[in-house]
Amino acid sequence: MRRCSGTAAVGLLCLVMWGVTPAPGAQAKEDRPVLVCSVAKKMTRPPGAPKYSDVSMRLFHLRKDRDLIAAGKAFHITRGDWSYIKDADFIKQVRELGWSFQGTTNAVTRDPEQALKDKDGKPVLDHFKKPGRYWADWKNEKHREWYLAELKRWAALGVDSIQRDEPTAIRHWSVSNAAAFFKDMHRRFEKEIGRKVPMSCNLAWNRSMFGGRGWPIAKLFDFGMAEMNRRDVNPTFLRAAALDARKRGKFLMYTTYHKLGVPTYRRAIAGCYANGMLFIVPWDQFAGTRSPRVFSRPEDLADVYGFVRANAALLDGYEDAAVAGHGLKETRYGKTPPLALAKASQVSSWVRARPGKQGEPVVVHLVNWGRRSTLTVKVRAAMFFAGAPLRVELRTPAPYDGKAHATAEQKRDYSGLSVSRQLTVKPAGEWSVIDVPALDVWGVLLVSPAGG
Repeated sequence: MRRCSGTAAVGLLCLVMWGVTPAPGAQAKEDRPVLVCSVAKKMTRPPGAPKYSDVSMRLFHLRKDRDLIAAGKAFHITRGDWSYIKDADFIKQVRELGWSFQGTTNAVTRDPEQALKDKDGKPVLDHFKKPGRYWADWKNEKHREWYLAELKRWAALGVDSIQRDEPTAIRHWSVSNAAAFFKDMHRRFEKEIGRKVPMSCNLAWNRSMFGGRGWPIAKLFDFGMAEMNRRDVNPTFLRAAALDARKRGKFLMYTTYHKLGVPTYRRAIAGCYANGMLFIVPWDQFAGTRSPRVFSRPEDLADVYGFVRANAALLDGYEDAAVAGHGLKETRYGKTPPLALAKASQVSSWVRARPGKQGEPVVVHLVNWGRRSTLTVKVRAAMFFAGAPLRVELRTPAPYDGKAHATAEQKRDYSGLSVSRQLTVKPAGEWSVIDVPALDVWGVLLVSPAGG
């Protein structure tokens, strides 16, 4: 039916003209603004995938020179992911801290009999080119039996999920061959242990998104551990990746294979969480086959991760409702978007709301991709809370203080790692205008009905 506008009488006439008879006593209603909470759609979290408020760090290997547990506490993690540690006592310690634990498999074998062979019949070295490390042969039955045994070993250790690194052996396996391998291995694994163990895979081989040529493999896994390039740390890419994963019923956690530097790491973290994704703490992070691993300092990044933990209630249950600003284009509301930015050439905003929960707070993530600067946020109150006056609070990460972070972790109370301030809301016609003080990288506006 075509939409008609005007008075109630004209509206009634339109209904009659188009063959629709209103119920007795019914009055035609004028068009009402679309509420952002009605546009937000609930996302069903895949098995084993993080919550929006989780903080993940790789527990790569046990090290004599580094304390993994202390590092995890310093960054306030909730998940120990992508780990090769099979020490039962260590895993028990991780679980007692309330962290989940994820084991890992990959495409490397140290057994020449399981290795891919070159044209001369010699085992093919993996990408590190170190003697004794070979790419496995997906069709080699000895490798298939070994791989199945590895999955079962992780299951026996009680892991929460299993990560598959290098699912195509860095393109030495074709996508179709890899997909056939995983389909068979997962089927045999679940049949033998009698239950499902959630699985993730590394998606760097298809530009860090679930879609694309790698989808026949990725669809066999519950969620993704993706590696972004430096050029991907921008709002356009992150939104596209989040939308693609959501469309496919998946979840993405990001890391990178470069040393990005502190400012870029901070933007990557903020941008991922604003989009309903995670950025894995860059501690013991791969940075290239010829580069040392990255060990970020708490004083550089823990304030941002502490901010996540402090504002878990504004992350979990909140879904994508609108976007505006640098690198983003909103198309769901036609010519009446619910939010606009001014004086903010390099700030992007993501509106997230609780689906269908009219009257509950709405959050607006503001991520600054450039220099510190003030900005003005314009909100259509009619599209947030049906026209009710607004109350707006700005939350930002508290400046890093080692003692405050230690106390927060000890007490499991992270509220002190977030700073709040009330902002003035100025009516301006159909808009409510909020001047936001200069942002470093990330701020969250908590928008509520005034007096609610």
